[in-house]
Amino acid sequence: MSTAPAMTQALQAIAAKVGGSPMKVLEIDLTDDSMAIQAVDPAKPTEVNEFTYRDGSVQDPQPVDISGSDPGALEQNLFDDSSIKPAVVAKLIVDAVPASKIDGAKVVSTIIKRNLPFSADIQIVVNVSGTRATKQVRATADGTVTGIV
Repeated sequence: MSTAPAMTQALQAIAAKVGGSPMKVLEIDLTDDSMAIQAVDPAKPTEVNEFTYRDGSVQDPQPVDISGSDPGALEQNLFDDSSIKPAVVAKLIVDAVPASKIDGAKVVSTIIKRNLPFSADIQIVVNVSGTRATKQVRATADGTVTGIV
């Protein structure tokens, strides 16, 4: 799931299953073989479900517990799926390994969500694990790296 075409295919398949365009997204999680999107049900705007794309199909949605959220928190954390550019995310994933400067580095996951409470900006976090260390490459939605921690 680290290439732009694979991400685009997964986004389109999940959007078709969600039934809303653009999707109102809480979080996107990518691994080598899957994409999981927590999205608002357009028919029930106070409910969030997680849709996972794996092996060419979307699995049945799973409910996401947002019951502990403060009033208005859901709306503050949502973003449109159209604000995510697969080519930008794919480039970040490729660049994260050398940027991490750790031995035996491999990208294990990528998370896309708002960076609240620090800012309302969408943040892309590429998690890199190596033989003796782990790091996160953090970037904005346009691919600008903001830190490596």
